[in-house]
Amino acid sequence: MRWIYEAVLKPRLTYGAAVWWKRTALSTSNILLERLRSLIVRSISGAIKSTPTAALGLLLNIEPLKVTLAAAAAQALHRITNSLGKGNMQGLLQLPKGLDEKGILRMNPDAMSKTFLFDKKYRLSIPSRVERDDERINIPNNGDLWYTDGSRRKDAAGAGVYCRQNGVGTILPLSRYTTVLQTELIAIMWAAQAALAGSMRPRIYICSDSKSALQALDSFATKSKLVWDCVQTLNRLALKASVTLLWVPGHNGVKGKMIADDLAKLGAKSDLIGPEPAVRLCQSLIKGEIRQWATNETNRIWEEIATCGKTKAFVTTDNAKDWSRAILGLKRAKTKLLEEILTGNGSLNAHRHSMGRNKDPFCRFCCTEEETPEHLLCNCPAITGMRQRHLGTRFLEAEDVQAKHTPGILSFWEAIGA
Repeated sequence: MRWIYEAVLKPRLTYGAAVWWKRTALSTSNILLERLRSLIVRSISGAIKSTPTAALGLLLNIEPLKVTLAAAAAQALHRITNSLGKGNMQGLLQLPKGLDEKGILRMNPDAMSKTFLFDKKYRLSIPSRVERDDERINIPNNGDLWYTDGSRRKDAAGAGVYCRQNGVGTILPLSRYTTVLQTELIAIMWAAQAALAGSMRPRIYICSDSKSALQALDSFATKSKLVWDCVQTLNRLALKASVTLLWVPGHNGVKGKMIADDLAKLGAKSDLIGPEPAVRLCQSLIKGEIRQWATNETNRIWEEIATCGKTKAFVTTDNAKDWSRAILGLKRAKTKLLEEILTGNGSLNAHRHSMGRNKDPFCRFCCTEEETPEHLLCNCPAITGMRQRHLGTRFLEAEDVQAKHTPGILSFWEAIGA
């Protein structure tokens, strides 16, 4: 059922969100959106009407719709501003509060309209699987040989280039916003630029261990400005010499490749000279920043909710995704049962008492404490044997109940007949 929400409902809901998402700040609009979200999560899970929408949304990984709309609007607004390239749209282009604290969405993106690359004057050489398995990679000796590599660490990136003919190596410190693919492409482009600037032999070989970078340069279409620039640089070089992009295996004892690898790592450790970013931002990084904001906003909303105490005993913002994966991997009947356990909204005496359907809320086994999911799963003294058999321990703390215990939790619940 969840795929229907992702594939059908969500695109229809977020269509044109860039124009009207600010309406979600109104309480009346927010109430309507939460009602819609309630209908969605109940349709997916089969949960009873009294189950809190916030708890179900967290367990099914369906964020508040106002967050979904704001994230969709941010992506659309970023795409609009960078595709138009001109005009004053400041009245419309206002990002959600707190979304772009790092200023990433205001940096130049690498994305461009789809452009075809039919006229490539260089050629590509990727050895067959048999040649790779037999390690029969022939490094040519009849031309200038350039080795390139890229490296990425947690908060930095760099590229390295080594020319075998003159023994000169170059390190290129890059910004923390540079992806691994971008480091490889920059290294290849820099090698081509260096070859253009100096004296060259009739044949030039640029060696890289990145098949993804070589395949991007071999593609007949691109949406990346960096790929486009790299292709144009290689074409200019190919007008003066025969240019071949050669794939070589990394960490395979090829001396020039090992030197380029060391240079790239040194570049990643070096400080960038100049302002961030060193290259245009990859679209995936921008989308990731928006997704991270949506996750943080969802977590903030969940933590500020004063209700859903039974669910908060087991589910936190740190393990919510684990519970979501466990729940969505079950059949519908098991999904409903696990959600009843985690929310406390089912046939337990404490819940039935709060609904006015039971005279008392006490546990049916020990008759001393309220019958809540935490009590039955963790510390009811009357069913320690059952707990030992299915969960591996006689007593539990609520924080010890994890998504990986889902099979044991379900079998325990069925065994006690709760």
